Amino acid sequence: MIRIAICKPDEEGNVRLNLSSERVMGCLQSIYELMGDPMRYFNRQTFNLTLNDAINIFRENRSLFMIRPLQSLFVMREMEADFGIIPLPKYDGEQDGYHSAVNPYSGTICMIPRTSEDAERSGVVLSALACESHYTVIDSLYQTVLGEKLIRDKDSAVMLDYVFDGTLFDSGVIWNFGGIRDTLLAQRGTDVASMLARVTKVVDKSIEKFNKELEETD
Repeated sequence: MIRIAICKPDEEGNVRLNLSSERVMGCLQSIYELMGDPMRYFNRQTFNLTLNDAINIFRENRSLFMIRPLQSLFVMREMEADFGIIPLPKYDGEQDGYHSAVNPYSGTICMIPRTSEDAERSGVVLSALACESHYTVIDSLYQTVLGEKLIRDKDSAVMLDYVFDGTLFDSGVIWNFGGIRDTLLAQRGTDVASMLARVTKVVDKSIEKFNKELEETD
């Protein structure tokens, strides 16, 4: 299985930075070349535009594609022009499927505080709630809200299957070790090697601390 992610677990289950391979470097290079070309990609941060400004550009038919979480479908309901949904494209033919990373700002994590008198019981309750949500709330959201009220054609329903089947939880995106997520987003040039060489030590140190804290919770 070929997936490109900021971090991946090693054979022992520890989180490791995953940005040094030739494949990942090539992917990042292609992304920055695309995003740096104003004729192909519009970067709202370059023009100090808000998220709503960028969404309105798409709603007003002034852009062909918009990369946004599925939650943006709710603000697309009033769009007059027809629109569809597609997953993020594959990097090349070797990629096993389409992968869409979970948004770290909406894909939150529930934690049990150290002061909990019965952490095991709290964990059982949280697991039960999550299970019930998976089989009831998520199904209703997918079948009724997303599948019927927000999308406009059957092809988009099929595309939603690709999106959900390829869900990727990237610990590097979610935990932002050493600010790596922010660094990748802020990168403006195509010199990927120099950028990674500059931040790798700090990122690895943050990951090492994270792995140690996980071991202490066992």
